Amino acid sequence: MLVSETSYPTPAPIKEVDVSENEVKTIASVDMNKYRKLNEKTIRKTISIPEYLVELGKEQQINFSKTLTEALEKQLLAK
Repeated sequence: MLVSETSYPTPAPIKEVDVSENEVKTIASVDMNKYRKLNEKTIRKTISIPEYLVELGKEQQINFSKTLTEALEKQLLAK
């Protein structure tokens, strides 16, 4: 469920989390961007780009999917 989300609720302060006598409180840090990259499911998308870029890309053996993915990650995941 967390993979498809882009915003998350603010966590409760650890002091406010109630636990039983035999339970332990702990904080876990998760880098969702890294997790998404390691557990990615690919989806085919049809896009339109200028013909001259297609020809130049073919000449230079560009992997269009990889290039688009890298550009989207740079734009969307920039901090």
